Amino acid sequence: MPSDMDVRPIMGSRFAINCPCCLPSQAQVYTRASGCRGKPILAKAGVASLCICITSLIVLLASGCNQKQQAVDLYVDAVMLKELDENEMAVEKLESAIKLNKSFSLAYSLLGEIYQEIKDYEKSAASYENATRLNPWSFKDYFNLGRVYQIMKKFAQAVKAYAKACELEPDHLEAHVGAAESYYEIEDYNNALAAAEQAEQIDPNVSEIQKRRLCFPLPPIAKNHL
Repeated sequence: MPSDMDVRPIMGSRFAINCPCCLPSQAQVYTRASGCRGKPILAKAGVASLCICITSLIVLLASGCNQKQQAVDLYVDAVMLKELDENEMAVEKLESAIKLNKSFSLAYSLLGEIYQEIKDYEKSAASYENATRLNPWSFKDYFNLGRVYQIMKKFAQAVKAYAKACELEPDHLEAHVGAAESYYEIEDYNNALAAAEQAEQIDPNVSEIQKRRLCFPLPPIAKNHL
């Protein structure tokens, strides 16, 4: 702590702060700690309280920054462990990082990827949900969330995720394909057709998209739009 801001015990209070802002022109408290040698502590009650608050805030902010740095270090370790296929250890690192920084969207995103790879789709979806909540501009997380929900056959949730992904990256082929397939599964045939058409506009030479669209057993109301 700086030498010009000394924290010393005084009677009737846990601490008093002797700092340059404690001016002697107002009501002051003169006291000497028992058994201590030195000048009396001058403290204006209101300013001393303010100094304590500011000091506490600085300590709190420093602590928070330190925790965030630790979280980043754990995330970097997790990335390296994932590349080495040490997924279990990577998950432990990420969970520790999230405990230190609950707003760490990248940690949730990587957790989603790992759980998706090991086919723990419930945890993967939950991780991607947190990632998209914290970072609503992440195309990758919305797209992967759509894929996971589609695998889980939760097509209504898949539609929402794919729709957001398409909004963020309108020219992404697979996002429109996933949206078309998911719309079809919830019997929203008009939107399924629209998504398939959008996919074909992005890449009209992809025969797989054309085949998927032709395989849609569209009801009469949708056929009228062809």
